Amino acid sequence: MDVKNFFTKKNIFIFISFLIGLSIFFIFFLSRSPKKMTPAYERVLGRKGAPVQIIEYLDYECPSCAAGSTYLKKMIREYPEEFYLEMRYFPLNNHKHSLMAATYAECALKQNKFWEFHERLMTQQNYWRSLAYAKPAFDMMAKNVGLDEKRLEACLKNRDVTDHIIQEKIKGEAQGINSTPTYFINGKMIVGMTQMTQEVEKNLSLTKEQ
Repeated sequence: MDVKNFFTKKNIFIFISFLIGLSIFFIFFLSRSPKKMTPAYERVLGRKGAPVQIIEYLDYECPSCAAGSTYLKKMIREYPEEFYLEMRYFPLNNHKHSLMAATYAECALKQNKFWEFHERLMTQQNYWRSLAYAKPAFDMMAKNVGLDEKRLEACLKNRDVTDHIIQEKIKGEAQGINSTPTYFINGKMIVGMTQMTQEVEKNLSLTKEQ
């Protein structure tokens, strides 16, 4: 091929047009490709590679869950490098506000406010669990943590959110869970706060000895 003849104005114009067309194609293709899915569990605290790995199944209306949440928060604050906590929903059928509380928490997650809302649910549990209708209390918590009201209401009406919570409970049941709080600490199933604190402190002691 004659290089001089190739680099004519006409050929350069054709080549540039080809590059522009190719760029437009890739931009269009990428814009239509599926968006990155949200990770299944973003309700996490601590260090991912920590020696003490905890998966917690809780019911927001369960007093022992509230006590356990306070304890684990304290431990993670004191030993941030030693613990990793992953929180999952397990709303019990005999607790009238539990599913709604979990739904609000999941909607708070979608606005990156999960732990702020979770904290209020736990610390104010004695108040809202005694109410005949808890939505106004949850709405006030949402306002206090700065959730966008319109986005929140749209999320609360989204059946997929509730289905996700229920499916999470079903997966827990498949692992043998039937009460709350239930924990998996380094793969070992632990039921109840008393046994959980004992197991956590035992594992923490082992990490200090290593």
